[in-house]
Amino acid sequence: MTGTTLNTGQDLYKTLDKGFVKLVEFMGGDQRAVDSARVSFGSVSKGKEQDKKLIGYLLANGHLSPFEHSVFQFHIKCPIFVARQWMRHRIACVTGDTRLCFDLPAGPRDGRCKAYPMTISDFYRKWNEGAKPIPHSRKPSMLMKMPQRGRLERMMLRNLDESAWTIKHTTVLDIFHTGKKPVFEVTLEDGKRIRCTQEHRFLFEGGWKTLKEATGLSTAGKRTTFTGDLPRLAVNGRVVDKPLYRDKEWLKEQYTRPEASDSSIAEMLGVSGIVIRKWRRIHGLTGLKPGGFTKGFTPWNKGKTYSLWDGTRALSAEHLEAIRSARSGSNSNFWRGGVSAPRAGIARWTTENAPKIFAASGYRCAACGAVGGRLHAHHIIPVWADAGKALDLKNLTTLCAACHRDIHRTGSELEFAEKLAGKQAVAPYAKTLKPKAPARNLVPHWVRISAIKYAGVQDTYDLTVEGPFHNYVANGIVTHNSYNEISARYTEVRDEFYYPEAFRVQDKSNRQGSVRSGALEQEKMLAVYDKAIKASYAAYGELLAAGAAREMARMVLPVAQYTQFHWTINARSLLNFISLRADEHAQYEIRRYADAITEIFRAKMPWTWEAWSKLNEKKPR
Repeated sequence: MTGTTLNTGQDLYKTLDKGFVKLVEFMGGDQRAVDSARVSFGSVSKGKEQDKKLIGYLLANGHLSPFEHSVFQFHIKCPIFVARQWMRHRIACVTGDTRLCFDLPAGPRDGRCKAYPMTISDFYRKWNEGAKPIPHSRKPSMLMKMPQRGRLERMMLRNLDESAWTIKHTTVLDIFHTGKKPVFEVTLEDGKRIRCTQEHRFLFEGGWKTLKEATGLSTAGKRTTFTGDLPRLAVNGRVVDKPLYRDKEWLKEQYTRPEASDSSIAEMLGVSGIVIRKWRRIHGLTGLKPGGFTKGFTPWNKGKTYSLWDGTRALSAEHLEAIRSARSGSNSNFWRGGVSAPRAGIARWTTENAPKIFAASGYRCAACGAVGGRLHAHHIIPVWADAGKALDLKNLTTLCAACHRDIHRTGSELEFAEKLAGKQAVAPYAKTLKPKAPARNLVPHWVRISAIKYAGVQDTYDLTVEGPFHNYVANGIVTHNSYNEISARYTEVRDEFYYPEAFRVQDKSNRQGSVRSGALEQEKMLAVYDKAIKASYAAYGELLAAGAAREMARMVLPVAQYTQFHWTINARSLLNFISLRADEHAQYEIRRYADAITEIFRAKMPWTWEAWSKLNEKKPR
């Protein structure tokens, strides 16, 4: 069978036929656990032998928190079916009462969504217990109903679009119950709370960090301490009922990114760079432009003037026409794509004729009767109801700014028209629907942590969400899911599949296990396996060539396909992983990866490994 080999120069263990385990980064060690334990008593290291004894004492008596200060980060390449077993063991988790924030698309008429919260424990229960498929023997009407999991997979979970800095939506790919773990209650200054493990990541002002990394969180028993001031993290957001570039805080946030520019922000919002420069100037953000001119810079053409006539010769009519042709249409620096939109023409016409309407009404508001002040020319029959009356002077009236704003904000244009023109004039438009207003933008903002306290050992859960941004909103706080895998939705899958050296038979004494057997026709079974693998990858290629999206074409690929991911875990949790996955009852393939991780752990923390092995009646590997 395929074993595990080591390249010690890179902490790289090759396993199975194409997989590997690579140690990317390690922080801490045996001495870190010793120092962490002794600092609780105000003492220091007492020499190698005493420190080794302390390691054994801590493990034997269940004092495991000092081992959380040593952290391993691995780069893993393994078949998908191995990854699925692997990720049942997670360390970055939240508690079951954490409320996920979903949006229902069937909201009010203006296109806004309706929030629908659900605790993560309820979601887990429905995902696993309510996902029974509907039998085909049922009535046809029953077949139209979507299974429970199908509905949950389509629910719109709030998610931070990190490029646009707005709250949008993602979908849940899977959910995990990760067992009982020590958790901490984090309280923000605005009252939001969340309970999670110290390894859970949040979006702090300095980027994605674990709670421990961002706060210097340290525990001694039930005491919790931090280093420095508690930081600020991103929360669900505030509503922006206007184009995003008009919001000063949103625009300012964009320029905190090194790659930000007027053109990139304009492209993202579908406007011109001139618009972004204009609003940056209005907001007083002129100093934020990356790559802009420095103070004191002198343009090369300062003070120069230009003229088409040099004073010595007259330009002919043909020459003038040539100049006009070269500077007209799309060649002009004022070109905006052609004829103005009809709505822009209506607005211009209304503005030009507004003084006549104001004078005819005696500068009196038709709604409240106030005279003077800031006035607006208002279409009695709205343009959206009847575009034919858009340029009719008789369809205009005078409104003060407050009444004009209230009528449009409340959507009561037809009600006002009925008061002014009568029911008969408005009757033809009674069933006309007003076009939906643009949906609101929900923009995250920063709120400072006010307190962190130890909340005991509780049941924990974690999600995997659809990318490209692997985060979700929980209790109103932007939080990261703990595991990122190469996505076949964004990357074309390579022809890399696991080929076992031999097939095993089901273990008769253990329904979940398998054993070697000489009774199997290995060549025949491997030929069948090879044929299926090649057929699936060929089908995948044909679907892509025919124009299918990667996210659809990947559905034909088997779980033997290799994937890659990064995995960060502390020494305490890693020992738990090894005890589960290196056990003889675990599946053979994941045991090979657990063996590789065991070798890395033993090399980096030999005292801990020796004491833990003796405690578990195992010999060091």
